[in-house]
Amino acid sequence: MCLATFASEYRVVSKSERAVHRVKLNNDCGFVVKRTRTQPAVVRYVRFSETKNPELFYQSILQLFLTYREDGQLKPAGFEMFEQFYRHGHVRLGDELLHSVKAVVDLNRCKFERDADELDNIQNSIDNDGVLEDAWCELCPEQELERLECIEERRETEQIVEEHVDGIPDLVVNSKDVAHLEKRNNVLNREDGLALVRSLNETQMCIFYQVRQWCLGRVNGAKPDPIHVFITGGAGTGKSHLIRAIQYEANRLLQRGCPDDICVLLTAPTGIAAHNLNAATIHNAFSIGKDVRLPYTPLGEEKLNSLRAKYSSLQLLIIDEISMVDHKLLAYIHGRLRQIKQSGDYSPFGNVSVIAVGDFYQLPPVKGKALYLDDVGVDLWSRLFKVAELKTIVRQKDPVFSELLNRVRTRSKGTPMLDSDIEILKRCETGEVSSALHIFPTNRQVNEHNVVQLLESCPDYVKIEAQDYVNSKKT
Repeated sequence: MCLATFASEYRVVSKSERAVHRVKLNNDCGFVVKRTRTQPAVVRYVRFSETKNPELFYQSILQLFLTYREDGQLKPAGFEMFEQFYRHGHVRLGDELLHSVKAVVDLNRCKFERDADELDNIQNSIDNDGVLEDAWCELCPEQELERLECIEERRETEQIVEEHVDGIPDLVVNSKDVAHLEKRNNVLNREDGLALVRSLNETQMCIFYQVRQWCLGRVNGAKPDPIHVFITGGAGTGKSHLIRAIQYEANRLLQRGCPDDICVLLTAPTGIAAHNLNAATIHNAFSIGKDVRLPYTPLGEEKLNSLRAKYSSLQLLIIDEISMVDHKLLAYIHGRLRQIKQSGDYSPFGNVSVIAVGDFYQLPPVKGKALYLDDVGVDLWSRLFKVAELKTIVRQKDPVFSELLNRVRTRSKGTPMLDSDIEILKRCETGEVSSALHIFPTNRQVNEHNVVQLLESCPDYVKIEAQDYVNSKKT
């Protein structure tokens, strides 16, 4: 039995429900029972493009429509790609006979995908040509003419009402109640933007022009495929500097026809990282809750309509501090963008280009696995994103100190530091207590340090004992 058949013909049994023929799952995952009173369930699954993402396409159909017990059986030894195993592989099923993998997969797949080619052609036609707005006018021209006349008559009536309202001050609506102004952040003038671009080094400039070339293709109507790039590098290599340059140029090119729309969105997983770049947090930008769990929970229609109106022109998403993003959060970003863009071809991130920036030697996700670690399910990271590494340190002018920082960055826990590095770091000690930001391993040390800094900053203070308090699990 393949995975798609199992999901269609069996259902999960709750703890309180008593079923006679229930089947116990391994690893204490509960019980399932075969559907007898109802029809087999409709199975929803990701459908990747066979031409744009061939490996993900063949991996997904093997997982769904081929009987297997472990992931290694989907690409046995001797097969480098899932497509090779699909076309040339053989398996033994319950009858102990040798069957072609392609024949087994196609037989199971045809049970769940009916008229799949025709539906794909229709979707591609809509994506390429768009929805014909004047289709109703061609079918019923008289009714369309009547509708347009009604709209024109309503406009004339509203105009007459507004003329009467202008003469009665009490009926005039305050403009503050119907409109408001929003300050646009991350806007550079042309002079500052050009200075920012000129300050990029050779590696940064190469990445910058690749993104710029993609933006020009979008503006000129060439419809290039979405880009997925991971920009990494150690501290001081100019990752944030490059982000600002890419954001400036992409906004300048993509916002020509719609200057007030959001074409480029800059996000970060934490509030501090977002504040440093004048960006938005991922959770706030896409209405994702704190408790991120799989399977993906779609967004409700009310909030979804707001996001669709807000991000209708979104073409490029930049995620900073990607090391703190886990597989579940990345899956939710993919799901939200698919809902917002209403992409029916299951393309990654709803056909929105994604630039991820960060360093996996830095902080990992608070809960969950880092993206470079394999995870169960569809891989939205390792096979999709291309790596661009910045190696030149531009923040420190001293090459010796720069090399020291790189060794500290890549050093494992059990590896001893070089004596020369320890001597250089000891020379930096001044003996004075610094007011710079400190990092401590425990909350107690944090509170003690904060109290000392407050007393030094404000010698004249008033101490007030709290009379009421409430225990909170969050604090």
